[in-house]
Amino acid sequence: MTIKKASLISGFVLLLCSCVSFGAPVTTTTQAVNKASAVINEYDLVSISKECLGYNINGKSKAYIVRVRKLNDKVCGGNPNVEPTLFFLKIMKINGQTTTTAYSTDGSFKPLSHQKQSLFYEK
Repeated sequence: MTIKKASLISGFVLLLCSCVSFGAPVTTTTQAVNKASAVINEYDLVSISKECLGYNINGKSKAYIVRVRKLNDKVCGGNPNVEPTLFFLKIMKINGQTTTTAYSTDGSFKPLSHQKQSLFYEK
């Protein structure tokens, strides 16, 4: 095998590994909402019904910033004039890598973790 072929193959393997570890790009607000919902479910970020969550999305930078809020109505309870922010998700457009403020008391974004308990999860 020539050096050029070996270099090409190793470059392809490196590219393949990086795509697998970071995930698919998130290029639309619909994809950002779907990713946010999937992350909330997978990491148990809230204990309230998923139907009682609302999303606001800002996609003006290299990442989607998703504000996750609690909907208040007859079904979900609470004051219907208020929809409190629970936490934020930051979803990178290029690879879908996601961080959250759900574990943070100071509003900083932290990596997702199956080991940590979200501040918004009540058992």
